[in-house]
This record gives sequence, structure tokens and C-alpha cells, in this order.
Amino acid sequence: EAEFLRRLSLDLTGQPPTLDQLRAFLADKRPSREKRTAKIDDLIAKGVDGILISPIDAKALCSVYDKAKAANIPMMSIARGSACKNQLLHVGLNELEIGQKIAAWTIAKIGGKGKVAMLSGPAGAQAFINFAKGYAQEMGKHPGIKVVFRREMLLTRENGLKNGEDALVANPDLKAIYGANDELGMGAAQAVAAAGKTKDIIVTGMNGPAPLGVGHNKIGSVIFPAGHFLQAKI
Repeated sequence: EAEFLRRLSLDLTGQPPTLDQLRAFLADKRPSREKRTAKIDDLIAKGVDGILISPIDAKALCSVYDKAKAANIPMMSIARGSACKNQLLHVGLNELEIGQKIAAWTIAKIGGKGKVAMLSGPAGAQAFINFAKGYAQEMGKHPGIKVVFRREMLLTRENGLKNGEDALVANPDLKAIYGANDELGMGAAQAVAAAGKTKDIIVTGMNGPAPLGVGHNKIGSVIFPAGHFLQAKI
């Protein structure tokens, strides 16, 4: 929540939110989706020139896209697209291919055999559905590899840690854990480190912040291969 407000404020004013603004936003007891939607409604009411957004849920913001169109404000999706009819444009990635390439890299690293866990990201986010689909498709081509654990979850380090721990308890002989983003990957890596298996298990993440997202960078047991896999398309 704090990061959402920080990015919104920086993009609009060039300054981070004040402490009072941050406290008020965090103290708001409405569900996160309602609070964020209200902030976007405020942008439309202020008559901004345009809105770029990366929606987690493909359908959650359709009412906002509708309001933006009615106000003649172009609203475009970046990376994660929406399923809303009034989305003006989606600048995205070849998500299936990215998932496939991460899987192919992982397969080579574990020698084409072993058990794999997938922390697949939010159930309603089409981009992460596609990443995971591509990953699972590539893994499925190799009879020596078995996906033994798969869950959908929000993109937080806490979820990566908890579900990484669950995957290791159920399958202590895991060879790899797929994290749908950098936070899930880092959380899973904490679980791997706590289990003393950093030399035995590869954890991949994606969208790692620079320099993590460039090349095959390793921090502990987490590898962020995303720098080789991001291929923008319109």
C-alpha cells in the first residue's frame, strides 16, 4: 500500500507523499482495491492528461477504464493487461515465451530431472497466469521433471516465504522453486536458506529490480533471469 501511494505521488508531483498522507492512506480500512480505485478516480476528476497502469486483476478496474474514457482521458495498461473493453492500449510481453524460457533455463540447471514447486502469483492476473502456463508447458515436455507443488498467491515476500516453507515440508527433495516475481522468489529463497538447502535448490524470480533483472544474477539462492526474457510487444 505504501509503495502504491509513493509511486502515485512521485509520478504526479515528483515528490513522495507526506507523512500525513501516508498515515491517512494506511489507516483507511477499506479493502485495498477500493482504496486504489478511489485514488485513480481522483486522477480522473483532476483531469490528468493520461493514465498508465499495471493492473493485478484483469477485471477489477473496468469501471475506472469506463470513467476515463467518458472523461476523454487515455488509459493504457503496461505489462499486465486488463479484460476491460475501454482499455485503450496494452503494452505487454510475450508472457508464454517468458515462462517457457525461465523453465528451459531451470531445466538445464537441474539436469533435466527432479521435483519442482511453482509459486504462480495472483489467480486473477492474466499476465501471471500466462507466465505460469508457459513455465508448466515447458516443464511438461520433460518426463524426468515433475511439478509437485503449485499455488496461486499475492506477490509478497511473506507469501513466498510461507509457501516456500510449505513446499519444502511436503517435498524436501525439491530441485527448483519458480517464483512469479522477485518478491515471491526472495521469500522462497529465505525458506530454502532456513532449510539449509541453498546448494541443492534453485529459486527463480522475475522482474527483479536493477541490477537483479539483468542477466543471471544471484543473491543467495535466488536467480533472476528476467533480463534475458523481457521482449516488449504491442
